[in-house]
Amino acid sequence: MDKLLFFDESFDINKTPDYEISIQVGLNGYSFSVFDPAQNKYLVLKNEPLTDIRDNTDLQKKIRQLFAEDRFMSRHYKIVRYSPLNSNASLIPEEFFDKEFASQYARLNFQSSKYSSYETDTLSNLGLINLYEMDSFITTLLINKYKKNGIKFLHPSTPFLTTSLSYPYNNVNLTQVFTEVYQDFIMVIVSSGGELLFFNIFYYEDINDIVYYLMNVFEKFELNPDMNALIVSGNIEPKTENHRFLKRFFGNMKFRKLNNQYNYSREINNVPEHAFTNLFNFRECE
Repeated sequence: MDKLLFFDESFDINKTPDYEISIQVGLNGYSFSVFDPAQNKYLVLKNEPLTDIRDNTDLQKKIRQLFAEDRFMSRHYKIVRYSPLNSNASLIPEEFFDKEFASQYARLNFQSSKYSSYETDTLSNLGLINLYEMDSFITTLLINKYKKNGIKFLHPSTPFLTTSLSYPYNNVNLTQVFTEVYQDFIMVIVSSGGELLFFNIFYYEDINDIVYYLMNVFEKFELNPDMNALIVSGNIEPKTENHRFLKRFFGNMKFRKLNNQYNYSREINNVPEHAFTNLFNFRECE
């Protein structure tokens, strides 16, 4: 996704202690939104690709730089939410989870480094714990930066799961597939009538990989690509080659719509509404 910055005319840099910021960062780029509870409105949206980040050490340096130089991220906020853009997350039934053994669970489910730390999100409506990896140095940076008001961590799969099962397209009588597309991985949900049937995360290199994974999911659940809806959000631009390629295989493909519980700056409406729905839905996880 291209570099962009939109902010509302009502945004006041001196009022950030009254605002909320939601941040997501990965090796390929970062984005954030700023929300004003008083107006129930998203005022700022920024997205910036990163081309010079090779590993987490580079990412740590970049985050330090953003805290020092970015006019928005350098400020203090009423609430700060941070999400690591990585695919290292695993769902565990709540009754079987013991936080004391989080590192052992993680090693069984994904490859970690010696610098890994682990956080958990509770999905109470599903009876699940979402265990995911964080970089321990980045975690410390964030805690120190926002220690005045605290910081809330969550994995991007948490708002995706929380909101997809109650999404308006979720027809009680029809099984549907949701996918959130990031720069190098996709998240996939299969649901029926608000019930979670399947969730997984897949790495991909190009659109052919995405189609392959999604076709396998449709076949596994014996779904009809022209009947059962594929709801797409994230990094798929409308009217592009990738969009047309997906439509060839999934006739009932739809782009996800924004959460209508919130207001959005007119400037933000210049962006395809499915592109940042997951970022805007971070607030739904509380």
